[in-house]
Amino acid sequence: MPKPRYALSLLILTYLLSPLAIGSVSIPVLDFYPQCDYQILDTVTESRKLTQQNGQLAEAFVDQAFKLIVEKFTQRANELDAQGIIIIDRDFEKKQKQSWTKNQLEHNLVSYTAQLIKTCDPALDVEKKSTPFNASGKPQQNLVLASIGGWQQQIEIVLPSQHKRHTPPIKESDIDLMTGLYGVPLGTDYQTVQQMFGTPTFVMGIDQRHRLIAYGRKHWLVFQDNQLVQASSHIPWFTTTFTNLLAFDERFEQQNWTLQGKIRYHDSVSNVRSKLPNSRAYDNKLVMLGSDNKLTILLDQYLDTNSTDHTSIVVGFELRVAGFELPEIANIDHGPQVLKQVNAYLDNPDRDELTLAMLGVSPLASAYKDSTSQLLIFGPNLIIEQSGSSLTKIMLLEQFFELSGTVTTAGWRFNGVNQGQSLDSVLQVLGDNVFHFGDIVEYSEEAFSQYLYFYEQDDGLILFSSEISIY
Repeated sequence: MPKPRYALSLLILTYLLSPLAIGSVSIPVLDFYPQCDYQILDTVTESRKLTQQNGQLAEAFVDQAFKLIVEKFTQRANELDAQGIIIIDRDFEKKQKQSWTKNQLEHNLVSYTAQLIKTCDPALDVEKKSTPFNASGKPQQNLVLASIGGWQQQIEIVLPSQHKRHTPPIKESDIDLMTGLYGVPLGTDYQTVQQMFGTPTFVMGIDQRHRLIAYGRKHWLVFQDNQLVQASSHIPWFTTTFTNLLAFDERFEQQNWTLQGKIRYHDSVSNVRSKLPNSRAYDNKLVMLGSDNKLTILLDQYLDTNSTDHTSIVVGFELRVAGFELPEIANIDHGPQVLKQVNAYLDNPDRDELTLAMLGVSPLASAYKDSTSQLLIFGPNLIIEQSGSSLTKIMLLEQFFELSGTVTTAGWRFNGVNQGQSLDSVLQVLGDNVFHFGDIVEYSEEAFSQYLYFYEQDDGLILFSSEISIY
């Protein structure tokens, strides 16, 4: 039977008068928080029923629901003249509804919560920080890790201040055998370095005599007996995936340094040798010696697209006191002890707040995250995020040290599952409070929620890392 003309006209009129049709503009879902004090106009939550496939939730249906929910967020954002959408939470819920036959039908809901914001001009002293979920509605997860080395003795660590970071301008750009790193010579004491460069983004005690700090992700400073003995663009102990967790420091991120006032980042090796004829080649490095110090120019090779030859270019530096060698990193793992205390806290019905003092040990290192949060490192598999006085997030990693030693760990274990376990085994252990999408499993309890991440091996998906949010 043909549809009545008045009904069709009403449908068209309804669409034309809808907010999405009148002056609607696309509002981006942000992967990163604005680097400024942005304005939150509204916080909204939308839910959608999820289709099931063979009795299981399918990731494609979650993606479909997310697109519909974003349309709702966009509609509300247009009403408020918002300029960005930040997804801050996702929740899955089982619902039961009585059908007309009086049977209890079970279905699943997914809900997303978003902040609708006004953006602002970015500030250099605000670190770039990932939002909890990206523009596709997926959790922001950067931890992909491999083999593990170890630690050796107890470390005394001084944590960075939880106040706003001190970030004085860097006036120099040269790295020089005599004048040091950006005008700060080797031999300068620890306190003076912090006065010149400000608050580090990473601090770690190597042993009783040595300390390592970082500014951003590309400047690593080593102190021996409180004096600067090495400054380099890399450190051999950490994987790239670990350094990607560190906060940006815009003053140090740009590779605009010069070496001896003549050599720049990505200069060719032929240019280095013509401008620094006294440099000597060792492996994939060029070395210059001063009276007391040594400058190593780090090189890398790439295949020239115009020929079949490999070309070497400058990719980094290492300035150190002559004769100094990095000590061995210590073999300490507080992970099992810390996780035992975390489990005791979660099992306590009278729990209030999980704090650092409750763990019974001090962290081995700390990394600045933002003005109220830092990352605390307790062993080769365990990082905990501290926000204010509370420990709010636990990251269980496959590894974040790139060491060639023979020391290994048994991996992490939490909530009845452990690193290296198969997907099928994990699902059997965790039971009903689980949602499984591809290579990610989500598990929820009253006191915490957990993401578990898997990778493909010949015999199936294997658990390698996990992230736990504590309520």
